[in-house]
Amino acid sequence: MKPILLLTTLLLSLLMVACEFEREQNGYPKNVQFGPEGGTLRYKGDGQFVDFTLENANHDCESSPVIDDSISVTMDWLTVKGAYCGDEMIITAKPLTEGKSRKLKLYGYFGNTYSETVVTQKR
Repeated sequence: MKPILLLTTLLLSLLMVACEFEREQNGYPKNVQFGPEGGTLRYKGDGQFVDFTLENANHDCESSPVIDDSISVTMDWLTVKGAYCGDEMIITAKPLTEGKSRKLKLYGYFGNTYSETVVTQKR
């Protein structure tokens, strides 16, 4: 009985380690900055995105559903789009009309790895 328990414990431990997400930028920027006028920026890298998530300072999150082989997420002033399993992300910021700056975190997931990009907009 002990060998079965030991084997089960070992397999569960390996499974838990294998399911953790690892951060890899895969050629995508760690930081993106927009001016007060907003605009659109495009980035290509080595990943194949299956999901985008935006997170604000309160740790509220929005994730992208897959619709017609594309993924898109919008939170407040920022929209991120891309093709499902595509290597390009398109980031669009609305003009900054109030305050001096704002910031959101963008997570792009590809399999069990992800990129993290801090998107800021300043006057």
